[in-house]
Amino acid sequence: MEVGYGAPAANNGAAIANVTNNGNGVVVAVLMSGFSLIYIRDDENDGIMDRARYLQPALICYVEAGTLPQPTDTQPPLVNSLSQNYPNPFNPSTTIAFSLKERGHVSLTVYNVAGERVRTLADETIAAGAHTRDWDGRDQAGQPVSSGVYFYQLKTSGFEQTRKMVLLK
Repeated sequence: MEVGYGAPAANNGAAIANVTNNGNGVVVAVLMSGFSLIYIRDDENDGIMDRARYLQPALICYVEAGTLPQPTDTQPPLVNSLSQNYPNPFNPSTTIAFSLKERGHVSLTVYNVAGERVRTLADETIAAGAHTRDWDGRDQAGQPVSSGVYFYQLKTSGFEQTRKMVLLK
């Protein structure tokens, strides 16, 4: 049987899907299985975990064959993006996630359907990477806003994106 990156191992449908370095010098491999491990019940009578019994041949197959892929130290390039808030609809608060490809001034603002500014969540210089901001459903004066559709907009150098969210009370 040929064994390699993404190939089945030990005839059980498992395959190495990703290998990375956890930042502490430890190589971590993600083993994908042909089915969910929640369906493998551990037998309490013999004291051996059936999940481990299932995965062991797959791991040994890769390690002994020397085909465990080596992690790469390259990180995917950072991009500017604005994610959908979660939860959505929300009550009483929601989280807005965004990422920045480079350090710069960022404006994250909530608007109502009339286009009026409701709340500024960020108006500052922020480092590159992934970030979140929470909105508690209150306006700039700290007063709760009514149920309805709201928009949030992320603006940074050369990037602008708007998304819709719903507040249900």
